[in-house]
Amino acid sequence: MTKRITLFLLLTLCSTAAFGADYSGKWKLDLAASAQIPERLKARIASWNLDVKNDAKQLVVGVHITNPDGGEMKNDFVYKLDGSDSPIELTARTPDGPKQIPAVAVAKVEDTGAIGLTTTSEMMFNGESMKRVSSERWTMSEDGKTLTVHRVDPSPMGTAEYDLIFQRQ
Repeated sequence: MTKRITLFLLLTLCSTAAFGADYSGKWKLDLAASAQIPERLKARIASWNLDVKNDAKQLVVGVHITNPDGGEMKNDFVYKLDGSDSPIELTARTPDGPKQIPAVAVAKVEDTGAIGLTTTSEMMFNGESMKRVSSERWTMSEDGKTLTVHRVDPSPMGTAEYDLIFQRQ
């Protein structure tokens, strides 16, 4: 009996480590708890919500951001969790309005259960091609109520590194 319980616990721990934390659910940005968000970004956020579905093979993320002027930005992303390329489209703000940018994302579950995401895109900026590689690292609190997204976001104005704190709804 003890061997069966030990084997069950061992299998449960191994499958949890391989799968990582379950990030599924609805999440709302806690702007006050978030740290070092660039002011130019913070000024454009009235609300930021995530709708996440997660299993052992993929992470599906619906992003809905509302601006203080009532404008909205919605994106849906599907990330393969095996470290292979996931083609996605990003919505970029441009002087001519929102523009869809093709990109490639790579997601990998770490031994700790965290998920590392790297997104590579290329777009024209002031008449020149600009390659952009951004990264996120998702971690969840032990009680499963808080999602921290550590983000490194390069731009022509410099690289910003900040933490977005989301609360489970």
